[in-house]
Amino acid sequence: MTTNYKASAEKYYTLVGQKDVEGIEAYLHSEVDFISPLATLKGKEAVVEATKGFMKGLKSLKIR
Repeated sequence: MTTNYKASAEKYYTLVGQKDVEGIEAYLHSEVDFISPLATLKGKEAVVEATKGFMKGLKSLKIR
């Protein structure tokens, strides 16, 4: 099986741009890890909660 990481990232950020929390919850794996310079999050619940906070300050999101 080949994973298309670009398509996966585009799908995730499209959902974020649409502020589609239910779509994000359905899209993420239950054991997802999110690693960034600001935080390391483990598990779907933690990532979804952080994403909700991010989306509150998001006016728009354009994928180029």
